[in-house]
Amino acid sequence: RQIPVAFTVKGFGVGETLASLTFDGVDVTPAGPLVGDADGKVTGTFTIPANVTAGQKSVVATGGTGSSGSASFV
Repeated sequence: RQIPVAFTVKGFGVGETLASLTFDGVDVTPAGPLVGDADGKVTGTFTIPANVTAGQKSVVATGGTGSSGSASFV
């Protein structure tokens, strides 16, 4: 089911943009730019895409200068 999900990415550089965000391999990058704050945090929301099956999913964030991180969504 398509639901909105709020997210926070930590560890980006100050002013670093969110280059991409994927959910189960599907691009869900929100319109932006979303930029790292004074603490290197990027916050936003995305909607789970249609036709994604239930279960644990990988969420991967990539920054404009090469920072990256991942988490699991259940």
